[in-house]
Amino acid sequence: MITVILIMLVGIVVGIWLRTKPKFVLVNDKLITYAIYLLLLLLGISIGSNKIIVANLPILGVKAFGYYPWCCFW
Repeated sequence: MITVILIMLVGIVVGIWLRTKPKFVLVNDKLITYAIYLLLLLLGISIGSNKIIVANLPILGVKAFGYYPWCCFW
């Protein structure tokens, strides 16, 4: 846990130092966007390769649809 906190603190310090460089901020925004796309792709591959999740998708969809009114209107 301490490793995660230290990595976050280093990232914050580097981010504060680099935010004065507008070109780096633009490049960083693009890299973050592509990293999120890659993570979503890998998550989809992981879900698609899990036979249990794929077999239960209709049940999960019905449950999600059933929870929708409770989440959005209360």
